[in-house]
Amino acid sequence: AVTYQAGRDLEHFTGLGRTHIGMGIGMVIFLLSLVGIPPMAGFFGKLLLFGAVIDAGYSWLAVVGILNSVLSLAVYLRIIVPMYRSTVSRAHREVAPTVVWSIALVLTLLIGVAAEPISRSLGG
Repeated sequence: AVTYQAGRDLEHFTGLGRTHIGMGIGMVIFLLSLVGIPPMAGFFGKLLLFGAVIDAGYSWLAVVGILNSVLSLAVYLRIIVPMYRSTVSRAHREVAPTVVWSIALVLTLLIGVAAEPISRSLGG
């Protein structure tokens, strides 16, 4: 069985999205959630944060935060693009923690979709 090892270098991500489709999709969703793309959990977290900052009278800080989110997309694309390049065959690859990835993916999407009811139930 071919498994995958993702390490600290971008070259370790090369081909991840092609050889391990579920893991590649999960990684893309996680990174886009960090950017703040709806309907993922990261979007609603940033929406609440920036809303509170604007309500407190620090609109300039919200603008800086939004610009930072836009710039982070460029950084995350440096990870996503190599994931879908052609893969180089590697002799040794390790097993990825599929259960952890799956749980994190479900929670990222579920919290994003159910953010409003969760917020209402917490009194927000």
